[in-house]
This record gives sequence, C-alpha cells and structure tokens, in this order.
Amino acid sequence: MADTTRDKPIEDKELPLMEHIMELRGRLMTVLIPLIIITLITFPFSNTALTYIFRDLIPENLSLFIYSPIEWISLRFLFSLVCALAITIPLLLYETFAFIAPGLYPHEKRFILRILMPSFLLYLLGVVFAYYVALPLIFAALIPYGSELAASAFSAKRVFSLIFYTAIWLGVIFQVPLLIILGVKAKITNYHALRAKRGIVYIAAIAIALFVNSDPTGVSQVLIAALLIVLFELGLLITRFM
Repeated sequence: MADTTRDKPIEDKELPLMEHIMELRGRLMTVLIPLIIITLITFPFSNTALTYIFRDLIPENLSLFIYSPIEWISLRFLFSLVCALAITIPLLLYETFAFIAPGLYPHEKRFILRILMPSFLLYLLGVVFAYYVALPLIFAALIPYGSELAASAFSAKRVFSLIFYTAIWLGVIFQVPLLIILGVKAKITNYHALRAKRGIVYIAAIAIALFVNSDPTGVSQVLIAALLIVLFELGLLITRFM
C-alpha cells in the first residue's frame, strides 16, 4: 500500500473551518492593533513630516492648496496610516507566513523565506529611487507645465497621491530582476529564451509605462519604461551567470 503521508505537508492537520477562521481573526487582530496604535502615535507628528516632504520635493516659491475644510486633516491621517503600514509590514508578512506554513511542504517554506528578504529590500530600493530620483524629475517637469497660461497650483492631497503611487509602483517595478531569476530557477524560462524575446519585452515595458501613469509631460512614462528595460537587462545578466 502506498504511503499517502508523503503527499501532505509534515505539519498539515485537518481542522474544523471555525478553528481556521478563529486563528485568522486572531492573527488579523495581532496586525490591526499595532497598526491603529502606530497611526494614532504618528498623527501628531504628521504635520511636521508632511511639511518637510513637500518642501524637500517642491520649490519654496510654489504653494500648496487645500480645496476643502477637512482635506489637510484627512491627508495627515492618510500619511499616518501609510507610515503605520510601512512599520507593520514585517509583522503582517510573519503572521501571513505563520498562518499558511502548516499547509506547506518544507521546500516551499524554504522557497518563501529565501525570496521574502530580497523582495522586501528591492521594494525599499524602489521607494528610495522614487523619492530621490523619480519624483524630483517629475516635479521639475510638471512645475513649468502650463505656466504660459496660468500659474501652477498644486493640491496638497493630489501631490501626496502622486508621491504615494509613484513609490508603490517603483517598489513593484524593482521586483523585475527577482521575478526573472525565479522564472529561470523554476525552469519556466531560460536565459536564451528571454534574450530572444528582448524586443517584445521592450514594447511591453513602454506599454506598461503608458498604462500606469498619466503624466502629461511624458517624463514619468519615459522614466518607468527605461527603468523596466534596465531592470530586465540586469535580471538577464544575472541569469546568464547562474
């Protein structure tokens, strides 16, 4: 008779649905409580932090505007929530892994643990690149835009949204080399196949850049397309020596 235990993860146990739901609820509360506490702690300092960020990215001769009585308050709360999310991400990743770990094979656990840290570091690198390289270029292009017709007026909430989404997208885009390496490791593709499809990848990079951003100056689209191509070539170079 075949040993069916080999077809299941070592820690896999049949549990009632309610126990899984209660465990999930407990793990969500473990993340939500620190998230709420950090948001409340960060809120009193959000005014100073936002002022520093805006002054660092936007020239002093330009003013930000708010278009509703509660816009600045809601912006401060959103900023505090984003800061809390950034701080609690490691806890969220741990709780997620701990929840699914009993159903994973040992090699699947090792695979997840190996990619978590590189992925997290690449994401941070993308956020840093957004703040110090991409956003200054975007604002430098946007500020003179339309100045012949009217003075530039920047909504504080829209500016923060631009900063936030640019950081998110670049954090995701910086995962490209890791995805290429994982694809080669999993034998989904190989170096020669990727190199042969280089032209298609370039066209896809341009299409993605046009899709994810509506910058009227075209600066951010060019930047994202160029970055995607560079990161693809970096991943290709790494797989060549694997």
